Amino acid sequence: MKIRQSFVWDKEIKDKVEKLAAVEKRSISQMIQILLERAITKPEG
Repeated sequence: MKIRQSFVWDKEIKDKVEKLAAVEKRSISQMIQILLERAITKPEG
């Protein structure tokens, strides 16, 4: 059984991700994955 993490996010963030997804020609879930990876791997400072 898969447990899916639920994200609570406001409309502004959702709109930005949807725009990014459209520009990048990717699905919204893929976009979220990429953004999370960038956030995790981005060096401090």
